[in-house]
Amino acid sequence: MNEEVVKMGKGAQLTGILSRGTESNHSPVVIMFNAGLLHHVGPFRLGVTLARELARKNIPSLRFDLYAQGDSGLPADVAVDPDDRAIESLVHAMDYIESVLGKRDFILT
Repeated sequence: MNEEVVKMGKGAQLTGILSRGTESNHSPVVIMFNAGLLHHVGPFRLGVTLARELARKNIPSLRFDLYAQGDSGLPADVAVDPDDRAIESLVHAMDYIESVLGKRDFILT
């Protein structure tokens, strides 16, 4: 299992943890983003537990904080509306995953 802190998005302001197994496969990538005020570990560290179990099964995952929440910053040119900002955060996370893993199939949690 491999876990690494990643910075992505505009100005590398999105912060997350990319978890993956030791073998590559054709599975989609599970994306876990923070729920409200909780950061990327999730409630009761659920995100950590889930990401590590997925990695043991060679299913990659990314847990991260949306722009302006948790460990992620807020670049000046990101949407002000929270819903638009969340969408922009997710698009940037998906683009990042495609750039490092070459995958464009996702499961959002």
